[in-house]
Amino acid sequence: MKALYINFVMRFTQENKNYKVGSEEFKQTLKNDPFFNALKVKFGYAITCHKSQGGEWDKVFIDYYGRVSLKTDPLRWCYTATTRGINAVYAINPPHFGRMAKFRFSPVSTIGTLPNEALQLSGITLSPFHAATQHKCKSRKYWEIAEKLESTNYTIEKVESFGYLERYTLKNDQEIIQLQANHRNSGHFIEKFNFLTWPADDAMKNELEILFNKNTNSIYSFNYCPGAAFLVELFSMMQDQCSNLNIAITNVQEGQSHVTYYLITDAVCSYVQFYYNKQEQLTTAIPKAFNCDNDGKLNLLIQNILNYAS
Repeated sequence: MKALYINFVMRFTQENKNYKVGSEEFKQTLKNDPFFNALKVKFGYAITCHKSQGGEWDKVFIDYYGRVSLKTDPLRWCYTATTRGINAVYAINPPHFGRMAKFRFSPVSTIGTLPNEALQLSGITLSPFHAATQHKCKSRKYWEIAEKLESTNYTIEKVESFGYLERYTLKNDQEIIQLQANHRNSGHFIEKFNFLTWPADDAMKNELEILFNKNTNSIYSFNYCPGAAFLVELFSMMQDQCSNLNIAITNVQEGQSHVTYYLITDAVCSYVQFYYNKQEQLTTAIPKAFNCDNDGKLNLLIQNILNYAS
């Protein structure tokens, strides 16, 4: 109050040089000053929750500090305290028991070996050039390339498989062009497609390099049925967040106390492994990315999930 009064005197003497401090004008201005009159401390009551039982007040302030627990006694205490307010309850240090109340992310680390389960390819239709015994990633790559070539003059004449190597023969009018690349056991095409026969035109070469080597976040079709209601909530949240960031979810797998979301972010493969406790609360998430020092999309996803959790 002293500080506010001194501040008012300083402002009054600057703005009203014709009036002295203590004059009637000074007193009237002081009574109506919004700053000096803004701070008002009135007498109030502070009692324990035990003593408050049976009583009700129009407005109550409750400090929940030390009562953050799902055990019976703290829950009863919280119920009793909260129901003392008739029209308004102001919560100080309120308890928070959401699924992600104690959720934290570990730093992003590197994937050493691409997980074989990162891509769920069971629903991929066989291509005209591949057999059922071959890796389904071969057929998936064929349909992906065939879709890209639809708007061009190129047609796929032949696809040959030599172990992990895929060799494509294309035709453009009378010109025959061959490209090839290897895939990993996980089904990822990490290395770029290289030319065995070069197009006559540099523009054609550049066009084909882009068509064959540009990463696409095609929608992956996979069967995932969450094993618990809280995992259904997590799945819905991940679908929304990934859709907003143009991140493809390529597979989801549940473990004993964790669930792993495999993704295509700025890295060709990344994943987030969510851990949970017996109370079905998410506790920790471990994010990893393959061969990508600064995965921008993965970092944005992490931040968005943390915002959602808070």
